[in-house]
Formats: sequence, C-alpha cells, structure tokens
Amino acid sequence: MTVHDPPLVILLPELALGGLLRHASDLVRQAKREGQPATIVSVRGEHDISEHLAGLDVRLVESWSGAGQKQVLQWMEGADVLLLSSPQTALLAPALCVARSAAVGVHGSPGTNREWLGEERFAVLATAVGASGGPQVLVPGQAYVDGVAREFGISTEQVSVLPNATPLPEGPPPRVPGMGSVLTAMRLAGDKRWVLEAAARLAIAGHVPLKVVGQGPHAAEFRAWLGSRPGLNAELIETDDFDTHLGDADVVVAVGLVALEAAARGRRVAVAAKPGGGLAGALTPGNWAALQATNFAGLGLPEQPPSEVWTALGEMSAKDLEEVTGLVERTASPPALLKTLRLHLRPVRPPAPDRLVMAFADLTASLELRIARLAHEGGELEKARDWWHQQARSAGAQLRETTDYLGQVEEARDWWHQQAQSVGAQLRETTDYLEQVEKARDWWHQQAQSVDKNPRTS
Repeated sequence: MTVHDPPLVILLPELALGGLLRHASDLVRQAKREGQPATIVSVRGEHDISEHLAGLDVRLVESWSGAGQKQVLQWMEGADVLLLSSPQTALLAPALCVARSAAVGVHGSPGTNREWLGEERFAVLATAVGASGGPQVLVPGQAYVDGVAREFGISTEQVSVLPNATPLPEGPPPRVPGMGSVLTAMRLAGDKRWVLEAAARLAIAGHVPLKVVGQGPHAAEFRAWLGSRPGLNAELIETDDFDTHLGDADVVVAVGLVALEAAARGRRVAVAAKPGGGLAGALTPGNWAALQATNFAGLGLPEQPPSEVWTALGEMSAKDLEEVTGLVERTASPPALLKTLRLHLRPVRPPAPDRLVMAFADLTASLELRIARLAHEGGELEKARDWWHQQARSAGAQLRETTDYLGQVEEARDWWHQQAQSVGAQLRETTDYLEQVEKARDWWHQQAQSVDKNPRTS
C-alpha cells in the first residue's frame, strides 16, 4: 500500500476495552505499518482508555446520529470502510455505498443479533446487507457462517470469516509452561460467568490453584462464588494487566482473543465451551482448526470431561506449543487479518429505496410508539408522584397530631407520676402511724393484764 491509497476507516461502536477495540486497533496499526492511512471512528466510552490508543488515529463524534452522522459520512466517502455492527452503528449501513469499498463485521453469535440490535435497527442493517450488491458480512469463525446467513436472510457465499488476531509478543521465547496452576483472564461480568466455571472445573480436576484476573462489576460476586466451591483454592486479582499474568501462566482457560494471546505466548490453553460452563478442549495443533472455527469459544462443540482436557494439556510437548504459536502467526496475526479484510472489501450498492423506506418507516413507527409509551408512563409517574405527595402531606399532618397527642400523654404521665409519689408518701406516713398505733395497743394490752393480776382492794 502507499499513502496515495484510500484510507481504511473502521466504525467502532464505542471506545471501550474489549475484543472489538483490540480487533479494530490491530487492523489500524497493521494498515499503518503497510503505509495505508487508517482511522477508528467512534464515540467516547464511560472510561478513559487513552493509554490503549497510543499511536492510533481516532476520531470522535458526539453521537452516531444528527450532526455526528453527517461527519461520519464525510469520513466514509471514498474510503475503505469496515462497519462493526451494533445498535449504534447499524443505521449507517445503508450509507456504505458512499465508500470506495466496504464490509460489515458481525460479532454476535448466530441467532442473537436481532435481539441485540433491536428489531427495527436489525431490519435496517438486514435491508442494507440483503440488497443486490450489498456488503460482505464478516464473522469471527466458520461456525458462525450458516447461522448468520439464515438470520440475515442472505446466502452463505455473502458471509466470510475474518478471524480474530493478535501480534506475537516481542522479546525472548517464554519458558515452557508447567502444570502447576490455572489462570483465567476476563471481564468480571455476568455474561462471562461460564468461563469462570470452566476454569474452576479444570483447576479442581488438576488439583491445582486457580488465579482469576480482570475487572468488572461482578468482582465481589465472583470472589464469593470461588470461595464457596469445595476443593478449589482460588484467588481473584482486580486488574486489566492481562499481559503480565499471561506471560507467567502455566495453564490458561480462555475464549476468543484471550485464548489467542495465551497461545501466542506459548502457554497451555484450554478453551471454554460457550455457554454451558464446560470445556471445549485443549488448544493443540490437532484441535486448532476446529477451535478457531468457533472463534475459540467452543460454539457447537461437545463439552469435554475436565480430566481428559487436563491430561491432553499435560501431554503437550515443547514442540507442540511452538507449533501452536506458529499457527497463530500464520493464520491469526495482524498481517493475516488485514490481508483477509482486503480480500472481502468491495464496492457496495445502495439498497432499493422502497425496502429502505419501509425499514425506516418501521423504525420511525417503533420510535413513535416508544415515545407515546414513555409519555404515558411519564403521565402515570406524575400521577403517582402527586399521590405520594398527598400521602406525605397527610402523613405529615398525622405526625403533627400524633406529636401533640404524645405531648399530652407525656404531661399526663408526669401528673400521674407526681400523684404516685404523693400517694407513696402518704402510704409511708400511714404505715408509720399504724406502727405507733400497734405499739400503743400493745402497751395498753399489757397495762390491762397488769390490772387484772393486781386488783385494788377497797
């Protein structure tokens, strides 16, 4: 490529750590190495990830609609464009015709994209993809091809594989890993729980400790779950520094890019089986093609007993590990990734106006319905707020009345307390008086007895 070639523009849904960012970053860095200008277009995410964007040309828009959409269209014009599908970017698919060439990346598992994108946005994307001369659809593994073709209503010839990739680490070759521990690195979120379960099963089967590294909203929940597993010695470290831990690991349980990264570092890798929490198998030279076809997620593969996976990992020689690393370099490196993308970029025709109008009409109707529903719910919330306000005022008045009554009760209590004290004093005085009367009565009784014993004589 030369600087006179059209730029590569990648439409990334959001600047957020994860597989899509790595995918886009590897493509852009490799294009620049080969002399092609390349840019990531995206919106800012929740967290600052600028340290992960070093050396990249990143252009930010405020949103994927309105003025932001107009700006994106200007950058797309005459460029080679890879649109990574998402609810945010799906509505740009009909505009890919302004690019010199384009393709659409679909990373969702077959059968999940309609739900993830939303019915109406999916319809817009499917209309653009299904048009005569529509863009090629790129999926991360061969196991996705048939399902995605059915989902979008297109032929399997229009769906191609653009596998994930990772650069080989620089520096001296890593040490040959042993079998002394298991590591899993992931985003600590509920949708990754199945990977955690697979790692725990393998560690228990091998009678070795498990280390979990990552960051995410469910760290505390994951830590508690690990602590509740009988026979498991585990620790969880909250960090996004996967590289350091992967380089020192013996056995790694992972999926997707993390599995690739571990293999590129010469680690023993077991691939988790999506989504059941089991294991799809050890990443050996013989298993490479089958597991890569699932994007190293075990999609559609039968689960393997943890003990058998552990044995297969232990039987891998240093030569086997080197061969797996060589497979990463040949089939899953950034140069191979960019070469594959270029093979599938092509000029795109716009979808038929009537079909596109219908798709956007459905989207508009859906939005109007949602707006009406939100307005209705807003009205109900207003009524509820007024009712609760009235209840609060009524409760306030009752509280004031209760406070006044309690004040009266306090006064009555103090009066009765004083009365009780007075009665108590009188009771004590009466008791003392009765004691004196008793004494007097006894004295007079004694006197009477004395007179009876000594009668007077006249």
